[in-house]
Amino acid sequence: IYSYGEETIVVPVNATSHKNPAWELAAKEIENHFRKYGDVRVEIVSDNKAKVFVPSKFVAIVIGKQGKNIEEVENKLGIHIDVEELKELRKEKKEVDFEILERKNNIIFYVKNGVGRNADIFIDNDYLFSATIGKKGDIKVHEKSELGKNILNALDSKRRINVRI
Repeated sequence: IYSYGEETIVVPVNATSHKNPAWELAAKEIENHFRKYGDVRVEIVSDNKAKVFVPSKFVAIVIGKQGKNIEEVENKLGIHIDVEELKELRKEKKEVDFEILERKNNIIFYVKNGVGRNADIFIDNDYLFSATIGKKGDIKVHEKSELGKNILNALDSKRRINVRI
């Protein structure tokens, strides 16, 4: 607050933005749909419009021939989607050391110093899935799930698996 003559001016110190919870849910759903293209960002513009930022090499694939792919997604999700090239919006996730163990029916990734953080799992630099690291520094995947089968195949064929947080 400061005064200039007879006028008093209030300048907010912290800008508080109240995000619509429905928009946050929609953004997560859209982001999950496009996760197969790697690191994506979603920005909800209005109740019926969103912007999806994907790596430049996937923009054409996401849109599809004559816009058919993106049109199908728009119809499925019920929201208009603009596809744009992903620029560096956030700091890049870093690859971390981890251990993989097979216990009972689970494949367990142990990540030191990552408790509570989100981790992205890649096979040969192709995005596989994201998970939150548990209290014990672990990520569990059931070996009979689709993800589990992919991980076991990668381990058997000695493909490179990495974890980024």
